[in-house]
Amino acid sequence: MLTAFRRGQRADRGRNRRAADAGVFCHALAGEEITHKLYSRELEDVKEGKGMAETNIFICGVCGNTRLHKPPQACPICNAPQEIFFEVIYPNL
Repeated sequence: MLTAFRRGQRADRGRNRRAADAGVFCHALAGEEITHKLYSRELEDVKEGKGMAETNIFICGVCGNTRLHKPPQACPICNAPQEIFFEVIYPNL
């Protein structure tokens, strides 16, 4: 009986781990979609000879969500607080 109980615990742990992994991948996908849009806009500007516009870039330290100008109060993807965002400094190109 105890062995069957332990097998049930292991099965539950595996299901919970898979659900957690799926959540992480959903967060990563959402962050990558935002980053793709930002980089696509910048690429078009560079192709038109405008160069990169100087702006503040903030990245969430938890999920990688990228925001321009200022960080949000809480990350819309993973709900991390504003303090988790870090600013990316790059030279004027």
